[in-house]
Amino acid sequence: MFDGAGNGVLGSFSSKIRLAYAISLLGPLSYSDLLLINDIRNVFAHSLHRVSFSHPLIIKDCDRLQYFKMTMERVMGSYTPHRKSLDLFSDTILAIHIGFLRLLMQTIPTKNELLNRRVSQTTLDDMIWQLPSP
Repeated sequence: MFDGAGNGVLGSFSSKIRLAYAISLLGPLSYSDLLLINDIRNVFAHSLHRVSFSHPLIIKDCDRLQYFKMTMERVMGSYTPHRKSLDLFSDTILAIHIGFLRLLMQTIPTKNELLNRRVSQTTLDDMIWQLPSP
């Protein structure tokens, strides 16, 4: 099922992203950013030409990443644009990773919640709004 080389149903990163969205683990913001991160990754992995984060199309894609920007606006009150697309790309991945860790720590259901089917439907996007604001 998870075997990418063996064409498993959940073998690709994009199929895992789509499943996480389908079961409401991801909200629309994190979903679109993760698909964009996957697209950028695929350009680097499968391009026949040399590609870098200074390529105009990669810069344009990185500028479309929103999760880190929204996180900074929530925590700091504003977002200062990155000078390098690689920095925004890396910070977005880090922000999503931290959001996932926070989500996992908050949503580990108790035995009673599982038995009564009262498990929280918090998404990764919800983690932004639970951050302290300035």
